[in-house]
Order: sequence, then C-alpha cells, then structure tokens
Amino acid sequence: MKFNNTLPISKITFPDYISPKKIKEICEAIKSGKVIIIKGSQKATGKTTVTNILKENGFVAFEKFECVEIGI
Repeated sequence: MKFNNTLPISKITFPDYISPKKIKEICEAIKSGKVIIIKGSQKATGKTTVTNILKENGFVAFEKFECVEIGI
C-alpha cells in the first residue's frame, strides 16, 4: 500500500505513554506497507491519539471499532 505520508517515520512524535516496543511495531507495519488497526481496552489508553497522529501524517490507520472483520 502506498502512503501519502508527510514525514519520515522517525520524525513522528508519539506520546510518552506509548512504549518503545509499540512504537517499533507501528514503524515496522508502516515500513512493510500495512494498514494499522489500533486496539485496546475501553478506557483512555491513547488509541484515538495514536490513530489521529498516524492519519495526520498520511498513514492509513483505524481504531478497531471502525472496522468490520469478515471471515471467508
């Protein structure tokens, strides 16, 4: 998938509460051209913040509740 990103991945600033391990996972997904689905518990975990940061920088990202999973 081709992204319309405006910044290199290394220049994106994530909130401090997002672990380096999760940031690495996000960067690996971006480098491999994957669409990112952010999921987590139903409380303030930063899901919407991270999703918006990615979208604002031209990457394809969704929160899990925005998606429909269909098994075939």
